[in-house]
Amino acid sequence: MIEELAAIVKEIDAAAADSERLKPFLSTLVDMPAGLFSAALLLMGNYGGGPFVLVAARNYNSQARRAWMRWPLRRLFTRMKPSRIVSPFGSGDMALAIPFSFSEQRFVVVAPLRRTVSSREYDGFFTVLESLTVPEAERSWPALPGIPATPMDPTIVGFALCDELYERIEAPLRHRGWRFQRVLTYGDLWRSLPDLTPDVIAVDAAELIDPLSAITSIHRAADSPALRIVVFADEPLAAQGAAPVVDRTLPHETSGEALFLAFKEVARESAVHRRARIADADASAKRLAATSLTLQELATFLAERAADIMHGWAHCALLNEYGAVSRAESPSLPRPVFSAIPKSFLSEAPFFELHVGERFLAELTDEPFERMAFEALKPLSGASFPIVVADGERRGVLVTCSRRRWADSTAFEALDRLARMAAGRLAELQPSRRTIPEFRQERLWERLRDRALGVDIYRSADCVTPWRYRALTATSGLLTLGLADDTGLHLQLAGSSATGEGVVARTLVRAAGHRPSFAATIDFSMQAMSYASIGFSPPVTLSRSGPTGSISSSGNVTAGVATLASAEGAVVCDAGLWRWLSGRGAGYNLRALLDEETPVGLASIVTLGSPKQ
Repeated sequence: MIEELAAIVKEIDAAAADSERLKPFLSTLVDMPAGLFSAALLLMGNYGGGPFVLVAARNYNSQARRAWMRWPLRRLFTRMKPSRIVSPFGSGDMALAIPFSFSEQRFVVVAPLRRTVSSREYDGFFTVLESLTVPEAERSWPALPGIPATPMDPTIVGFALCDELYERIEAPLRHRGWRFQRVLTYGDLWRSLPDLTPDVIAVDAAELIDPLSAITSIHRAADSPALRIVVFADEPLAAQGAAPVVDRTLPHETSGEALFLAFKEVARESAVHRRARIADADASAKRLAATSLTLQELATFLAERAADIMHGWAHCALLNEYGAVSRAESPSLPRPVFSAIPKSFLSEAPFFELHVGERFLAELTDEPFERMAFEALKPLSGASFPIVVADGERRGVLVTCSRRRWADSTAFEALDRLARMAAGRLAELQPSRRTIPEFRQERLWERLRDRALGVDIYRSADCVTPWRYRALTATSGLLTLGLADDTGLHLQLAGSSATGEGVVARTLVRAAGHRPSFAATIDFSMQAMSYASIGFSPPVTLSRSGPTGSISSSGNVTAGVATLASAEGAVVCDAGLWRWLSGRGAGYNLRALLDEETPVGLASIVTLGSPKQ
């Protein structure tokens, strides 16, 4: 067995340095002369949460794959050691799981053990493997200047504790002032996990039929590598498979100072892993921020991410280079907390408050109603970050508060990185006059992309209605339908600040007479379309909310302003296609429906941001 052990150690070291060696490693495990493993699977997952997916296998078995993918695989990355794990389905099957961490992705090699393998016979072999540490790229999370140091204040949950044990644990924790909550059933624990976000869960093994399966399920439901599990048991749990999911095992008789010291130790471990977990989530956040193609999408993402970091509420306001504001709050309320940009937009540096008070409120606003609305959130800790781009120009502000637990320095550090990430993405979204529009034709579709604007034109095979799009300024463009030559229209509007609905309507009437036609100026910075039409539908969307704005009619001309905040896009149809579309209701994909039924006529879908295909 020494040769097999050396071969596995050599392959682990090689695969940790080069992910291309992972797939050959599967063959090494399955083809070992000792026949320890019945199969080998390679599973891949990203940083920041989410499921692992199968990318390669030897001796593939779909039932075994489903079992091991339900194991809380992210838990392995807190130890970075090969570990024997027990099937979460309670079958008693075991597998060797080896984590591999790279800059962008994580992998786990899972090799199920043959049932004929004697645990005693090979226990020394696996014990040596489990003592190894898999190499990974070094990562550090230095404390940022200005962020307050926070005392350790863990949240501890007792699950299935008998009355006597609960009282012995509760007394020293209450004396220290630590939060301790008792839950008795699986249902209560599952429901409480999102709100409590516990650091430590204490489990009484004597109260559970299958403690190891229960603990594995807890890790899978919590999906947090920072979670620590303390088990009270008179006899140690089965040594095989317990190490990856159990952090401490204490006798039932443990009491007094020994109890408190044990919980203090695992709480410290949780704080370290919490920082690593948040840093992992940063990688996921950066990837998601890159998919935001408009300021509104970016503001919405930042508010949601900040609220998640703080376990509370967040507000984000972003300005483009022309002063237009995009706002978002998460979770959204019937009435926004801030009706104007918070004062902290003008701050020179981030502002933190472990316990929100008058000083923090004064930093945000002077408006009494806004202060009352913020106080109604019952904030605990608070933070505000001005968003400043590389040239020193202020382009936004991020305000957030915790509502379920006091924030700590790791949360403030994560928010600081989020604000810096937002500044970088804002710079990438800066429109350029030199950007060349992209045009392509696909069967019945003609598609044009100009910066964040998308124009998709559907024309049936016999439709000859012309259309044209021209850039007017760095932040606006002109779309016309049914106008054979809009050169004069373009010259009249180019460089003019008066591109409102009245100008477009009058120009349209002069250019088209009574022919069916449509013209609109699209302002990227205001996310609005000022339009006028004869014989075309006004811009509408098939989503429930629909574009908002104004609409009026004078003679045969319909004019108005429609907003383009929805990623669904605004749809304009000629009369024939509008009749085909009427009465279909909502809930279908217009692009797919047009491709399938190919009705006669013309439709234009105008989108700001990433269109929903």
